[in-house]
Amino acid sequence: MATFGAYIKETRKKLKLSQTQFGAKVDINAPAISRIENNRKEFPSGKLDLLAQVFNEDISTINELFYADKFARMALDNDCPSSVFMAAEDQAKYYRSKNSSQGTLNL
Repeated sequence: MATFGAYIKETRKKLKLSQTQFGAKVDINAPAISRIENNRKEFPSGKLDLLAQVFNEDISTINELFYADKFARMALDNDCPSSVFMAAEDQAKYYRSKNSSQGTLNL
């Protein structure tokens, strides 16, 4: 995948939706859809669930594509080395383990 905007454009076209039709389904006007597809505007994260429904896609796939694109842009904008992604993965594992609840063992 090139960008999240490219993914939206490609999928919208596969569904044979115009930007106006697609925009109506996700409650975003056509000019904003154009900017999103051309990577001049970010797709609103609050509409990812709706996007998953419109594209008939699993939300975890949509989230993965959206946040991977977002993190990559942030890293590039801040001149981070590619090792930042491994560090971020380690941090995510840490946060998941910290947030997981401990079960009780009944003997």
